[in-house]
Amino acid sequence: MSQDASALVTRYQLGPILREYRTRSFPQLVGRAWLGILSCLVLGGLSLGGMFAIVQLGVFLVTGAWERVREEWLEWLSIELILGGSALLIAFLLLLLLILMALIIKGRIHSWRIYVCTEGLLVKKGRVNAFRWEQIDALWQKPAEHDLLRHGILVLWQRPDTCDVHIRGAGGRQVVLEPHLWSHFGELFAFLDRQISARLLPRALNALNAGEALDFGDLQVNQHGVSLLRPELGGKASATVPWSDIGDLKIKIRRSRLGLSTFVDEPLASRPTDHYCVVIEKRDQTCIRWDVPTVTNVSVLLAIKETQLGKPPGQAAP
Repeated sequence: MSQDASALVTRYQLGPILREYRTRSFPQLVGRAWLGILSCLVLGGLSLGGMFAIVQLGVFLVTGAWERVREEWLEWLSIELILGGSALLIAFLLLLLLILMALIIKGRIHSWRIYVCTEGLLVKKGRVNAFRWEQIDALWQKPAEHDLLRHGILVLWQRPDTCDVHIRGAGGRQVVLEPHLWSHFGELFAFLDRQISARLLPRALNALNAGEALDFGDLQVNQHGVSLLRPELGGKASATVPWSDIGDLKIKIRRSRLGLSTFVDEPLASRPTDHYCVVIEKRDQTCIRWDVPTVTNVSVLLAIKETQLGKPPGQAAP
């Protein structure tokens, strides 16, 4: 660990550093893309040259100049070769530009670090964001919103269909982590989820027992049941299901692929969540599904569900 990292951790009173996470190496970030980009550009250049040839031949046929073309075919062939070669040259120049931009962007993110400590989290992405574990009040996933100014040319090939992980601290301060940029991110996410949930759950249970309502993104939970919140209604509940009617509650990731919806149970979405799907299995054997944009602190919500349904946290629902 660098002295700078140790000084930052000490400054924010985060305790000893447990693990350092770095951005992926340059070959991991961009090496996979060169062949695909080169192939696309070469094919694009050939297609451009071919398009010129087809258009010109079509003009010749319509205008009756075909005999002239046949007589001077070598001259017209050289013209087509010049056009196709020019297109290929432009394609290779664009490729060099992409490589240069990638090197610049890689140089910018090379110094990014995430430090997991005993008492909190420090994220160094240009600016420094430090959170003590007890200061974090929300963890959730959201489809990546790639910003060309922030991520540069990396957005063209770095899995634009991934979900970013959002962490919100006291006062609404947030940090966004892009899984595809970091090594061992699955391990990092699992650790963050455990640390944050372990501190949020006791506070949430105490608040619930005191009669307070708890918001989990677009869901709200209280002693009486689970409610669906709608922003268009000013954040008011549009539907509520009492705990006494609930046999089980599951949070699934709804993905749309080729027009078909699939539902997947996993803590870290590798593809974008078109919706979080809240599946409520009622005691009367009916099922309710709510598609919602955001569900925060999923692990805490599921632990509360198990408590409210009479199951100790950590025990699987039947």
